[in-house]
Amino acid sequence: MKFSEQKGDLGYRIVGYGSGWLELQQGGERQRITESFVITPDQLLLPWPVATVAALQPDHLIPIVALEPALLLLGSGERLHFPTAAQLAPLLQAGIGCEVMDSAAACRTFNLLAAEGRAVAAALLVA
Repeated sequence: MKFSEQKGDLGYRIVGYGSGWLELQQGGERQRITESFVITPDQLLLPWPVATVAALQPDHLIPIVALEPALLLLGSGERLHFPTAAQLAPLLQAGIGCEVMDSAAACRTFNLLAAEGRAVAAALLVA
């Protein structure tokens, strides 16, 4: 699926996705990603070594906590899978909100919140 094009410099945006890939745009540059990553409006952490929600360890969230987002969108892949509270402990301890959704919904939500200037990060699992 492709999203409609937006003009202006909004930092990183997710402009398309499909089975096993996501496409990002920053300025005029596009990049197709085929592995899990973390994105904020102005930063990209690639790769992020988590392939599935079951593989998520609390230590994997430490780099995200360091980014200090107000909210993390966890895109769990093509289907919705919820992590345990123990897996999300670093976020909870840092007071960072977390919303879990499938990766397609996380992409759309990230773009909306980033365009509003929110302190948002998305951890997107790409399988």
